[in-house]
Amino acid sequence: MAGPGIRYHNIAEQLRKVSDVTLAVYSDSSDSSESDILKINKTGETYRQVFDKFDVIFAQWLSGEMLDYAKSSGITVIIDLYAPVPIEYLASLEFSNVVADAQKDLEFSGIIETCNKYLASAVFFVYSNDR
Repeated sequence: MAGPGIRYHNIAEQLRKVSDVTLAVYSDSSDSSESDILKINKTGETYRQVFDKFDVIFAQWLSGEMLDYAKSSGITVIIDLYAPVPIEYLASLEFSNVVADAQKDLEFSGIIETCNKYLASAVFFVYSNDR
């Protein structure tokens, strides 16, 4: 597991001491070799069926559609701001020596739009430190 996987596994381990917890990950594979982990395929409306089973969704990133669905279904959304995606996106451009062009500006605008939606819609936020 990479850093985020370890983070969410440990959060799930702590939360399961006080509640039932399901750790879900996106996957292109239909292989369910890990029985403890619910894999949500990236295509189709599968996430709706999964979201409907839960009262709370804790996530680092949800699509605008997923966020809207959760909110309209009365599901509490907790957003993890541990590694803010806008900063990660800019860093990835810098470290890969990609020249920012109109397409990259459009992508970044979409990321900012989604983050603003989180800030307006989520009930709780988790972060690693005050900085």
